[in-house]
Amino acid sequence: MSCPGFLLLRPDCLRSGNAIPLLDHLGSDYGLRVTGLRVLRLNFRQFQALYGPQIRVWGKSAWLHRALLTRGPSAAVLLSGDPAPCPDVPSLLESIKGPSLATERAPNSLRQRFGRQSSFHSVVHCTPDLARQQANIRMFFKEHGTTSAIVPRELWSILLEVDPPTGASVFEAAAHTARRVAASRLLAGEKPSRLLPALKRLLAGLRGRHYTDQRTAFLRFARRHEYELGGVPALASLLGCRPSTAAGAAKLISSLEHDNVPLSVELSHLLQAGMLADINPRAKWEGRRLYPYARIGQKNRSSL
Repeated sequence: MSCPGFLLLRPDCLRSGNAIPLLDHLGSDYGLRVTGLRVLRLNFRQFQALYGPQIRVWGKSAWLHRALLTRGPSAAVLLSGDPAPCPDVPSLLESIKGPSLATERAPNSLRQRFGRQSSFHSVVHCTPDLARQQANIRMFFKEHGTTSAIVPRELWSILLEVDPPTGASVFEAAAHTARRVAASRLLAGEKPSRLLPALKRLLAGLRGRHYTDQRTAFLRFARRHEYELGGVPALASLLGCRPSTAAGAAKLISSLEHDNVPLSVELSHLLQAGMLADINPRAKWEGRRLYPYARIGQKNRSSL
C-alpha cells in the first residue's frame, strides 16, 4: 500500500452535506479508505500552512478566503488504498479534485460533482507534492497518531454530519451532538458502549414530535443511561444529567472544538440555550420549574 493521501474537506463541503457522499464516492469508485480523520475549525496558522503560496496570488481577496475557511468546521482526512494508475494516493487525489478555475468544465471531478458554489467555494484541498503532504499530515495528526487501520464508516459519517437537520429542536440538536461526542471517543480508542446505538434510537424517536413529548423522551433516556453518562461530563450536560451555568455551557462548547466536534455558531447558541433552560434539570422559566424534579437521580419521577 502506498503512502496515505491527505485531503481537506472544506467548510462548504461539510455544510452542504456532501462530505459523506464524497468519501463514499472515493471508496466505491477508487477503492480509497479513510484511515484518519480530524474534524476541526482551522486556525490562522493552519490556513497559512495549507495555502501559503496561494495567499499572495489572492491579493486583496485573501481575507474572504480566510473567512470562509476558518469560520466553520473542516475535516482533515487520511486516505489509503491502491492508487493505480497513479503512482501514489496524493497524485490520484490531485488528478480527480478538479480545476482551480470554476469556469473550466470537469464533470467527473470532486469539485464539480459535489457542488462547487462559487470561485471561492472549492469543496476540497490537496497537493501532489509529497513533502507538503507529509507536512500537512504532521500538522493535523501529530498528536493523534497515524495508522493503516480503516476508520469504520459508522464513525466518520457521524462526525462529518456536523449539523442536525434544518429546523431541529433543541432536544434533537443535543442528541445529534451527543452522538458525535460518543463517536469521537470511540475514534480516540475508547471501548465500544451501548450509547451510540441508543442515541441513534433516541434521535429517531424525537423526530416530528411535540416539544413536551420530546422532552419526556429526553428525560427517560437520561434516566435510563445516567450511570454511563455520568462518566462523560460533555454527554452528561448535553443530555440533562447535570445542571449547567452560562459559564459552564460556554466552556463545554469550547472543549468540543478540540474533540472532533466543532459547532457552527448557530448550533452552539442553540445548545447553550438548551443547557441553560430546556435540558437543564434545575432550570426555571418565568419563575416556574421546567423539569418535574430537581435532579435525574431523585426518586420522584411520577410525571415520566
